[in-house]
Amino acid sequence: MKRLKIMKVYFVFWLFIYLLISLNFEMVKIYFMSTLTFNIAVLTLFAVGTIIILTSAFQLINLAGTFGILAYKKDNLEFYLKGMEKIMPANIA
Repeated sequence: MKRLKIMKVYFVFWLFIYLLISLNFEMVKIYFMSTLTFNIAVLTLFAVGTIIILTSAFQLINLAGTFGILAYKKDNLEFYLKGMEKIMPANIA
């Protein structure tokens, strides 16, 4: 339940950012084009960081699913255990 509240706040935050940018798009475009080299470098770092965070989040979801399955000792663990050795040390995996 706490996770849903956090996701709602996160969604509202990005909705607010989208609203600010869409209402002031012309001004944002003028400022972006005035310092194009610096802004491209910042956006590139932002994109790389976002990709790294999303990749880590998907690995964490897979790991949480593995522990959830192991806690209830259900069958069909092969799907979850395939990528586990990449995330955790070999002695735990």
